[in-house]
Amino acid sequence: MNEQRTSLFPKFGEMGTRMQALDWAQTPVGAVESWSQSLKSTVRTLLGSRYPMILLWEQELIQIYNDAYINLIGTKHPYALGRSIRETQAESWDVIGPMITEVMTTGIPNWVENQMLAVNRSGYNEEAHFSLSYSAVGDDTGVIRGMLCVCSEVTQQVLGERRLRLQRDLAARASETRSVDATCQDILAAIAEYPLDIPFALIYLPDPNNPTLRLCGSVRVNGDQEIASTTVSLTESTDRWSLATVMMGQTAIATGLDRDLAISGGPWNESVHQAISLPIPSSSAAAPLGVLICGISPNCALDEGYQSFYELLAGQVSVSIRNAQAYEEERQRAEMLAKLDRAKTAFFNNVSHEFRTPLTLMLGPAEDALADVSNPLPPQQHERISIIYRNSQRLLKLVNTLLDFSRIEADRIQASYEPTDLATFTTELASVFRSAIESAGMQLFVDCPTLPEPIYVDREMWEKIILNLLSNAFKFTFNGTISVSLQPQENTVQLTVQDTGTGIPSEALPYLFERFYRVKGARGRSYEGSGIGLSLVQELVKLHGGTIDVTSQLNQGTTFTIAIPTGCTHLPPEQIGVTSTLASTAVKASAFVEEALRWLPEEGNGKWGMSFDVSTHLSGSGDILSTPTPNPPSTSSTARILLADDNADMRDYVKRLLSQHYEVTAVTDGVAALTAAQQRVPDLVLTDVMMPGMDGFELLRELRADSQTREIPVILLSARAGEESRVEGLEAGADDYLIKPFSARELLARVDANLRLGQLRQAAMQQRIRDILESITDGFVALDHEWHYIYVNQKAEALLHKRRIDLLGKTVWEAFPDASGSLEASIRQAIREQITVDLELFNAAFDTWFEVHCYPLQGGSSIYFRDISDRKRAESALHELNETLEQRVNQRTAQLEALNQELEAFSHSVSHDLRTPLRYINGFAQQLLKKLDVSQLDETSLRYLNIITQSAVQAGKMVDDLLEFSRMGRTEIRFTLIPTNQLVQQVQEQLQSELIGRTIHWQIEPLPTAQGDPAMLRLVWQNLLSNAIKYTQEKVEARITIGSIEQEQEIIFFVRDNGAGFDPKYGDRLFNIFQRLHPQEQFPGTGVGLANVQRIVHRHGGRTWAEGAIDQGATFYFSLPKQQEKSS
Repeated sequence: MNEQRTSLFPKFGEMGTRMQALDWAQTPVGAVESWSQSLKSTVRTLLGSRYPMILLWEQELIQIYNDAYINLIGTKHPYALGRSIRETQAESWDVIGPMITEVMTTGIPNWVENQMLAVNRSGYNEEAHFSLSYSAVGDDTGVIRGMLCVCSEVTQQVLGERRLRLQRDLAARASETRSVDATCQDILAAIAEYPLDIPFALIYLPDPNNPTLRLCGSVRVNGDQEIASTTVSLTESTDRWSLATVMMGQTAIATGLDRDLAISGGPWNESVHQAISLPIPSSSAAAPLGVLICGISPNCALDEGYQSFYELLAGQVSVSIRNAQAYEEERQRAEMLAKLDRAKTAFFNNVSHEFRTPLTLMLGPAEDALADVSNPLPPQQHERISIIYRNSQRLLKLVNTLLDFSRIEADRIQASYEPTDLATFTTELASVFRSAIESAGMQLFVDCPTLPEPIYVDREMWEKIILNLLSNAFKFTFNGTISVSLQPQENTVQLTVQDTGTGIPSEALPYLFERFYRVKGARGRSYEGSGIGLSLVQELVKLHGGTIDVTSQLNQGTTFTIAIPTGCTHLPPEQIGVTSTLASTAVKASAFVEEALRWLPEEGNGKWGMSFDVSTHLSGSGDILSTPTPNPPSTSSTARILLADDNADMRDYVKRLLSQHYEVTAVTDGVAALTAAQQRVPDLVLTDVMMPGMDGFELLRELRADSQTREIPVILLSARAGEESRVEGLEAGADDYLIKPFSARELLARVDANLRLGQLRQAAMQQRIRDILESITDGFVALDHEWHYIYVNQKAEALLHKRRIDLLGKTVWEAFPDASGSLEASIRQAIREQITVDLELFNAAFDTWFEVHCYPLQGGSSIYFRDISDRKRAESALHELNETLEQRVNQRTAQLEALNQELEAFSHSVSHDLRTPLRYINGFAQQLLKKLDVSQLDETSLRYLNIITQSAVQAGKMVDDLLEFSRMGRTEIRFTLIPTNQLVQQVQEQLQSELIGRTIHWQIEPLPTAQGDPAMLRLVWQNLLSNAIKYTQEKVEARITIGSIEQEQEIIFFVRDNGAGFDPKYGDRLFNIFQRLHPQEQFPGTGVGLANVQRIVHRHGGRTWAEGAIDQGATFYFSLPKQQEKSS
């Protein structure tokens, strides 16, 4: 025996020795000597394998396993050997049990990968993962006696892949940089998807202003303040999570959580015992960014791999938070830069406003004084005023250049690219400088041949480019020539401005187009200059899609070359051929030339400069110095103008200009202007945009909102050159928009033009009103405040039987001495209360009824009226007819009610009177059948006797139905809550007698409780179910379904069968009394049942209808309201 055991259990490690020592006879497997050869072979194979293997034998599933399997069951070894797996693997039996049973039963092998099992091999239910191969094992006869399982534990692989996915998810979210708080929420959202590894989590970040940590978010703690305090002081020693210690860079483990915190986790939702608090590392040696607290799964030991996972997780959280912090810092920097940019733009805009108003007050009066031929200035004063004027022009040029840069930086510059004869335009602009250049003893060469096609440019920008380049060339050239050339090239045109001046050092060329850059030590005609002219030229060229280059040699000259693309595909489509909506910053060419002339020596300036006239070189635009005295306006000098401006000097200046031609009222702000306009309507309002309190736009809106001032022309004055205020003003309803500084001639021309347009609009509007009033079918008259007729239309003449010439200018009482009463009172009420008053009145003198509408007007009233005599006569006749008709209806109703009562009484009486003879007929017929020998009756007599019996029964049933039908129309309804399923079941049981010898498949769905009269609704269900039973009698397999449909206001019940059905075109007749669609012989009936159903349902406030098809069954519906009103 020992030899057999030794040969069967060779010393293959520990398990060979243990199996050899085990008394197998004490196990269900039996003594070793009784083992089949198949079992012995399997055991030898198992013990000799290096793969974890276990054999389960007999129905008890006794365990036999090898050395490699020991690690898979841990502390359950060696107890498990020779014992049932049901006992030792009870914690995972719900998973492995069905798989083992299937293999033992069917003999079909099974393979499962990465199967998660609860394994209690270390004193707790451990989350473990296995790949399992199950194979049936038979005895020597082939009967399945056991199962062999080859196991491979893949726990670390599965956990590693799962935890790596979390790292990848966090890395992906880290790229979506947002705010720090939002990033923390993203991190926690990713962690929430991995509850098996992290049952709960919290993130705390330090408060920069206090020694506290604030909670940035949590996962699966359900707002428990004991677990997730909103703030935690770093100075408290009672901190559960040891946050102060962790913020010093150490990891802390919290234990015993299951004693006082209800937190569960892991695959089997067991209590969490531990949590780990990790510092979120920063990028430097400074304090951590915060603390990450993670629950430790109750089904995983906190081994080295698990702790490494948490540390990697904290590192990934750190990356995400640092990215968010960097994003926030960058966003704050961007916001700060944007704020600075907005402040700069606002500064330039405010500079525009603050400079342009005084510039207007300097340029305007200076222009007036220099151009005044009636009172010319003395020569010395003329010279002084000229100096003021020239330097004001220069200041305006600098302001406009700064505004151009402000617009370009804010991407708000609005170009208007137009097809232009660029050669002619460039020649004209260059020629402006010819006299100045020749006055300096130099020559100007212009070579601009005709181009093959128009070039798309913004004319204002191109003018600035040419004038700035020529001004620059003139400033740094003392002798020789200045040349301007415009030549076509391939897909471009090339502008060249070349001079023989002092040149530019090579080291300065890269910085030449930088803003405010000036070449040190450069010799020029003047040291004055802002250093932004060439920078502006470069920006304007870029806006045209072009390029600018410069070449220069010291003391030999400089060449600027500009290339502009032809065509317009390179330009924004929305800016081609459109009018700019921003205020123009164009500067008159005279400003450049005048400045250049001041650079010449005094003798040259005295010789040529004072007699120089730029206007001779410009196409259609003269120099402001040569502006003639404004022509007197064409509009009437009696026109009233309301001027609003908060600047006293500007207000006085404009008022002085306008007072020569108009009546001007000047006020200091918008509120005063609105009050003045409402008190006395002006012919035109001239208002500054920027004023304290109510500004120009608000004043404009108020004027347009008032019907009294809606049509007044309004001109806005503005110095805000950098805003889209022009568009805003015009869209708000302004008629014109004038930018400061403006000339006296321009102001007077705009005022005159808008007054004339306003007069034309007023005349056109008055004509339209007259045309409308003359075409309407109502009479119309207008009265002034003293009741004089001021307008009478053609229809009013006809209705009043007077010519308008006889009415206009007269009072109502002069025209109609008897006019008084309700009409006068209505007109006075309309004027007094400023409301519309409507009335109807009869004029005995005209024998006419009038419908009158009185409306208040400013300084009077208007009256619409029409002849309604025909309507009044029709109303009178209709009223008489209605009274007669109502009387007849009441009489007819009373007759019908009496007839109905008589009919019901008759029906009830006849029904009762018929019952007695019918009972006699039926009773005696039955007696005859009993007493007579049926064999003595011939077939015809017997048939007649049966017909008598059946007819008596049928007649009795019809009498009963008619009585029920009559009663249902009179019986009071007693509403109560009815359990519908119970009621239907009772009716179904009651109708069982009709089912003798038949089988019906009933399907009764759950039915809601209904409100109604129980007796009446029982009759409804009885009729409908009896109907379904009757019409399915010819079906081999009859089916009846009862159900309901709940809607918002009602419950719909239905009875559906698969019986004889009906033709749908007769569906609307089914519920009529005595209506039948089938022969009496086929389906007997009285034709009263469905009519009774309809009467009952209608009395309950419901509806009835039916659907069906021939030989395909029918569905009968009825509805009941959810809220019943008590009714009889």
